Amino acid sequence: MPAGTVPARAALALGLAGVVLVLAAAAAAARRRAPAADGAVFCDAGGVLSRGPRAGMSPRLLHAAPPVAAFDDFLDGATCRRLIALAEPRFERSHVEGRAHAERTVSDERTSDSAMLHEPPASTDPAVLATLERAARLLDAPVSHLEPLQVVRYRPGQRFGVHHDSFADVRLGEGQRVATLFVYLNDAQPEAATEFPRLGLAVSPRAGTAVYWCNLRADGAIDDRAQHAGRAPRGGVKYGLNVWLREKPYGR
Repeated sequence: MPAGTVPARAALALGLAGVVLVLAAAAAAARRRAPAADGAVFCDAGGVLSRGPRAGMSPRLLHAAPPVAAFDDFLDGATCRRLIALAEPRFERSHVEGRAHAERTVSDERTSDSAMLHEPPASTDPAVLATLERAARLLDAPVSHLEPLQVVRYRPGQRFGVHHDSFADVRLGEGQRVATLFVYLNDAQPEAATEFPRLGLAVSPRAGTAVYWCNLRADGAIDDRAQHAGRAPRGGVKYGLNVWLREKPYGR
């Protein structure tokens, strides 16, 4: 037997055992949560990571607790390019949401551009409809619980400082933003990463890859560990796609 084979196998076994324990604990926590009322959807972080492939894809665990996972090749190149093309004539300066979501203001903390694909003909484009359906299958949630797609553009120097996707004060019938699926629409420089400062995690942009995280704890409280930032590219442009999951059906 070649030298080092047994230790290598032992290390691999220990590593896999650790991942299994993490996923089992997350799934158990999700099962302990009380059933949702009025058709509400809650973040099933353990389920996304422990129930195997969804939408034909398996997750790549980036962080264990709280779980952050990547789904490689969530979108193909043609779909990414189509979403960018739909967004280009619709871009405007990004806003930040107020306490109750209805308040929208410009902030130096968010200098990127955004485009909402919520009205025809963009909202009825096959690429938009297919992306919403694919996201719903991956999140195991109805399409009705997804907000309209938002494409974001980061030119050199543009950024989004540390923030949270949920709302401090929710007064809308759609409820809280439960989870985020952020999809990279093009390859960009590593420094233009999505950074989770409290987790010591940075995810480099790769076209078609979707990054998933939960914004709430099992009891429905905001999970501050999910704070993140969109770092600025030094050269080139970064395109991304926000897919937000709501507790209840979202009014379009």
